[in-house]
Amino acid sequence: MRSSAGSLGLMATALAPHGGSASEASRREMTLPSTGGSPPSHRRGSRGYDRVLVAVYEDYARDSRVRRHVRALVAAGYRVDVFALGGAEAQTAAIGDGVRLHALGRRKYRGGSRLAYAAAYAAFSVRLAAGLLAARPGGRTLIWVNNPPDALVLAAIPTRPLRTTLVLDVHDMTSDLFAAKFRRCGLLGRMVRGTERLAYRLVDGIITVNESYVERLCAQVPGKPVAVVLNVPDFAHWIDIGDRRLETDVDASTDGLVVGHHGTIVERFGSDIAVRAVGLLRARGVTVRLRILGDGDFASGLERLIHAEGLDESIAFDRRAFRPEEVEEFSRSIDVGVAPYRPSIFIDRALPVKVLEYVALGVPVIATSTEPLRRHVDEGAILYLREASPEAVAEAITLMLDHDRRRAYATAGRATARRLAWSLERDKLMLWIERLADRRNRH
Repeated sequence: MRSSAGSLGLMATALAPHGGSASEASRREMTLPSTGGSPPSHRRGSRGYDRVLVAVYEDYARDSRVRRHVRALVAAGYRVDVFALGGAEAQTAAIGDGVRLHALGRRKYRGGSRLAYAAAYAAFSVRLAAGLLAARPGGRTLIWVNNPPDALVLAAIPTRPLRTTLVLDVHDMTSDLFAAKFRRCGLLGRMVRGTERLAYRLVDGIITVNESYVERLCAQVPGKPVAVVLNVPDFAHWIDIGDRRLETDVDASTDGLVVGHHGTIVERFGSDIAVRAVGLLRARGVTVRLRILGDGDFASGLERLIHAEGLDESIAFDRRAFRPEEVEEFSRSIDVGVAPYRPSIFIDRALPVKVLEYVALGVPVIATSTEPLRRHVDEGAILYLREASPEAVAEAITLMLDHDRRRAYATAGRATARRLAWSLERDKLMLWIERLADRRNRH
């Protein structure tokens, strides 16, 4: 199943009416009233916002979703300040994007300690609260908080007497993420769920990454404006790169198949499953190599696993954080992408951006099936795993040894790559912001 281009337009930004369901919302074009006239960016000066303050607990240079939104805001004429993490590279990225970066720290905490995560979030929130007030926001200021954590919304509450508008961009349902990361949640887990619900109630509107989150959001805060802005790559030239890849039809190496896996290195994303699959194939005499790019909580564990399995010669692990633009170069060095996510309540609702990146770049991809992937990606564009296990991944890689099969999957993804264009999502987002401003002005 997949969505048509039309359903990814304004209908995807539907707002549930008071007491309405998500399915009712999806049948409405927009419950924020239409104002007609010129596109939002042409009307902003008279009725909308003139300034946007963006908050995110992430290195600015490496958060592709936030940077997509920021660039769209700048292009629409808004003045944008970003409160985030980062060093010199993040400052360079901010200058290139046309925004002012307020660095509230250099890097995020990575590790397995719940208390350390809570302490890091709290410290960032305190600095954020001070930074937002120092920015002197007013009634024409939109404060855009990105989760996780949802607690960042609380840092913006002191600006409310100044008549600011507050929006939460739900990248992940934090309670699901916490449960996937820490199997025993306890008191801290209950606090996370409580903060999540409170944050939804405190904001004026919610943006989220796909339709699978909408029903839960609308159930918790009926009548709250909710927009779906898909987390799709914004590099239009990637589609051309994918087309050229199919035209040239050249493998990454003459010495066996090269499989790639990039992104945050955590157990729930299955990098260890890919490593063990390569071990199984090498034991069977199959010539296959794996390239991994990324860093995260499980990076050290993954390095130990590669060494313990005796796969140092077969697996190249480039352990580092990387900029979104680097995925293009990485794609040229692989024949197949693999995303063997472990099923969970968190993963089952995800539309993995790394899978969409592979599709856009013309790389055939093996992935765990999720409901949003099946909704938005054309049938035949992804080789779905029967289960997230080394045996299933090895089986899928074996199928992808066939050059014609790889080409068929890559070809099937071209229509998806064009339909899930960031330009469409950007236009939805800008219109929703303008209508949110109109709604705010009437109250």
